[in-house]
Amino acid sequence: MGSQKELTVSLYELVVSLSDTLDLISPLLSNHHSRVSYIAFRLAGEQKLAQEKVLELVFAGALHDAGALTLKQRIDALSFESDYREGAIRRHALQSYSLLKSFIHLESVAEYASMIARLDAEIVAILRESLK
Repeated sequence: MGSQKELTVSLYELVVSLSDTLDLISPLLSNHHSRVSYIAFRLAGEQKLAQEKVLELVFAGALHDAGALTLKQRIDALSFESDYREGAIRRHALQSYSLLKSFIHLESVAEYASMIARLDAEIVAILRESLK
């Protein structure tokens, strides 16, 4: 047997890699998670939050769609039928929360990610309605 080398990855590197992977689900999502993460960063800065909270919000923005693992799940969350959309958004947000909560280093991010997932879907739905 060969010797095993220990791999060390920072939490930041892990989050960025996962976020980039989420964007690969569809070309429509190109840099979506980076943009949401940046908006979270700017809003946290405006509120003059502690650096730890800012980082949690940045990670939450980067991973807010972790619970919607297929393009269909994301499209369902943006449905024009409000009852259907509400259920899809709730499932998406709950799945994001559950997934992130299960990883000890992202527990504190889980609630924020769930809230951002719901907010993100609602903003898109409102914008789509206004373009009709």
